[in-house]
Amino acid sequence: MPTYLPPVDSPADLLKVAQSDSHLILTKDETSMLMNFIYARPGTGGQLFHAIGVHMNRTARPMIETMDDLISTVEEAEGNPSYRKPVVAIATRINLMVRRQLFAKKPLHIGTQGIEQNQIAIPLQRRSPLRKPFNIM
Repeated sequence: MPTYLPPVDSPADLLKVAQSDSHLILTKDETSMLMNFIYARPGTGGQLFHAIGVHMNRTARPMIETMDDLISTVEEAEGNPSYRKPVVAIATRINLMVRRQLFAKKPLHIGTQGIEQNQIAIPLQRRSPLRKPFNIM
């Protein structure tokens, strides 16, 4: 019976993977998500994003060209000597769910905890009438 690595399910798991290089972490090329990883700085609250960016630079693996290649890249990594490691693909949850349903030939795990950044900063002048309504949100 084949042995399997435990799934990468949480941001903590992803941080361990990024620091240990036990997997290849890929995302779609030329996206804001990739830029968030590559340009994340340590000590700015983005430890995970910084670790992923360092991993991506260290492994120097080409990113996924199109979202249509996402599932096939993950599946092809298994047993492919050019990859040498399992692949963790990072994309939005809905994108992964739809593409897994449509294209996956093997069972694939989608993490239960996301890493989406769900905060936004909007600079307003001190006396702006919008300041109070924005602070309530």
